[in-house]
Amino acid sequence: MSDTLPFDAAPPSLRLRVAIVHWVACAVAWAAVCAAVAAGLPGGATLVGVGYLAAGVWLNRRVLRRLVDWHPVHATLDNVTSTKLSALLLWPLVYPVLFFRLVVVRVL
Repeated sequence: MSDTLPFDAAPPSLRLRVAIVHWVACAVAWAAVCAAVAAGLPGGATLVGVGYLAAGVWLNRRVLRRLVDWHPVHATLDNVTSTKLSALLLWPLVYPVLFFRLVVVRVL
């Protein structure tokens, strides 16, 4: 029997194209919520905020976890939490930068 538990297994990796599709889908969904609120949907500010955070959580859980491998030396609590929180709160800006960096690493 192995000494690792089932939840210690790394999630399967994600292709960059699929990650970009996830990001675009979240951006389109959030833009649709913003458009619906602008059209007069009641409870707009709350709905926009919840939609924004839901998209950030979705991207962190489904994309970031499967796209980035943390090196054991650099996987400190400070590095991982700051990266995940910035990706959660600033996902429209952070993910395109991450995708660009990954393309540069894979191409060059």
